[in-house]
Amino acid sequence: MMKVARSTIGKVFMAVLFGLMSLSLLSFGVPGMTSIGQQNAALVGDYKVTATELDQEFSLELQEEMRRTGTFINRMDALEQGKLEESLARLILRRQMQQAAKDAEVLVTDETVAQNIRNTKGFQDDDGNFDRNRFEFILNQANITPELYAAQQKIDLSRGQMSQTIISGVIAPDLMVDLLRDFEGRARNISYISLSEEAMPVTGEPDEAALQNLYETSIESFQLPERRKVAVLRFGPTDVENRVTVTDEQVLAEYNRQIEAFRVDAQRRFEQVLVDTPEQADAILAARADNEPLQETVSKALPDLDTPVLEVDWTEEAALLPELAEQVFSMDVGDVSGAIQTDLGIFVVRLTGTKEAGTRPLDEVRDGIVAQLKRRNATEALFDFSADIDQALIASRPLEEIAEEYGLTLHTIEGLAEDGTQPYGATRLDGLDYKLVADEAFYLEQGEVSPLLETGGSGYIAVRVEGVTPASTETIDAVHERLVDMWLMLEQRKVAAEAAKVINEALTEGASWEDAIAKAGLEASRIEVKTVTDMTRGDDNGDLPPSLRRAAFELDKEGSADRLRIGNAWNILRLDGLGQVKISDNLEEQVKGALDNTIAFDLLSQYQRLLDQRYPARINYNVVNGFHTPGDS
Repeated sequence: MMKVARSTIGKVFMAVLFGLMSLSLLSFGVPGMTSIGQQNAALVGDYKVTATELDQEFSLELQEEMRRTGTFINRMDALEQGKLEESLARLILRRQMQQAAKDAEVLVTDETVAQNIRNTKGFQDDDGNFDRNRFEFILNQANITPELYAAQQKIDLSRGQMSQTIISGVIAPDLMVDLLRDFEGRARNISYISLSEEAMPVTGEPDEAALQNLYETSIESFQLPERRKVAVLRFGPTDVENRVTVTDEQVLAEYNRQIEAFRVDAQRRFEQVLVDTPEQADAILAARADNEPLQETVSKALPDLDTPVLEVDWTEEAALLPELAEQVFSMDVGDVSGAIQTDLGIFVVRLTGTKEAGTRPLDEVRDGIVAQLKRRNATEALFDFSADIDQALIASRPLEEIAEEYGLTLHTIEGLAEDGTQPYGATRLDGLDYKLVADEAFYLEQGEVSPLLETGGSGYIAVRVEGVTPASTETIDAVHERLVDMWLMLEQRKVAAEAAKVINEALTEGASWEDAIAKAGLEASRIEVKTVTDMTRGDDNGDLPPSLRRAAFELDKEGSADRLRIGNAWNILRLDGLGQVKISDNLEEQVKGALDNTIAFDLLSQYQRLLDQRYPARINYNVVNGFHTPGDS
């Protein structure tokens, strides 16, 4: 099976596996939700939405959003934002469609399910053929049996048939397509310049009165927060590794305690190949030789067969299709089967190994038990270690003395502000929550030591304030150079804004770019005039800011102009011409598809309103509210 794991499953495999996780959770439950239990969160017709299902849908949605955005999402924040209610609405809609499919007696045959499974890209090899080995591996990783997966597929397909019936044949009217095609094909010829504020000429120097005024109006920019020098004693799991031991007696005792978990059913290991006809299977059987690998037999019997022979590692009977299981578990090692007919095709197998039901020996599971015990013992060791240091702190022993005795490092943080920031360029410790340190340090007096505090990642810290620099305001003399720079920046901003206004007005009155720029007192030779022709709304011109493109399409008269500030530059554009271009075939297909999807979405929205009327959901708000206050559930 590990061959499957190492093959080119890639993104497709991960997408299918993530999707199957929800089904697995629905079947086997999620630890930690016993306070909510199996109460119903909602009833829809003959179907129910349990609290466990709601929790799973909510949790999976958070996981998917975190995976998609790459940012952590706090569960309580998501609850406050109404994400739980959105999850419940999705589950209710699924039940409504399931009830509608049942009432409409929508029939999904086993062959349809099998065909859908065979056509799932994640279950196919690189050549697009159904790969039974990959199928089993993915389902096994998601802790789902083929029977459960097939049953869920049948439900999903019945719901899909209902929605497809609503939107099948949806085609946007030609008039709408023509209008949108015309809209997307509208083109603009423009010319534009960009005036960087930093490049604007400024005459004169600021006098002391101007600087004094700027200093007073910007006084908040020169206020310095209170900062503290802090000593931090820090430790975590890595600091107690040398204290963690696992004895043979502990391993044996843990093995005996978990003995039921090590009991296994009978298993078989075999080679398999998928063939097209029973006659091909007969040819393989006829060509077999004693102790010959199936690949060699297949190569002799069917040299043109392009289906690979796969090795299926140790597998229990329940994990196989019934037809395969019946044959495989009745064979002796070395036997080659005839044609095995299944819903997923015709198979030939050769048995390569057997394991009877029994208990896995200690040597086989020792490494896993040792790892469990190390984690458990590390937790206990860290707890004992932290208790020792806590007692040392209570006894008012100096942090330096504690650090030396227990082999720890005493870190120093310079210039820590109450918001956890430091002056620019200050050294920071990896993985340390500086806001947590600041929250504690700003409650302490100079020389005072905090109690032991827990941090993320099972770590601990103790904090001592070494020194305090009070909040203050920088003097005008200390910030004189910064004031001059600020004055220059503001003056350049004014010059650029005025120049953009003058140029824009001159262009609108019909002046050329050269004359308009000169009128603003700038040198035209130092400013590049750029042009864009036949620009449409969908063009992806990397040099042209999107906001400038939008501004161009807001102009509807040749010779008209506009200006807008983007970042630290003023951009002035002139509309030089209007036109119409033929959009690409690809864009036209996108236009049609977007219209079709819009109409289909509208129909489905109406269908959902009808479902709400026909199958109203009864929501148990006690259960829903229990998610917000789990302790009361």
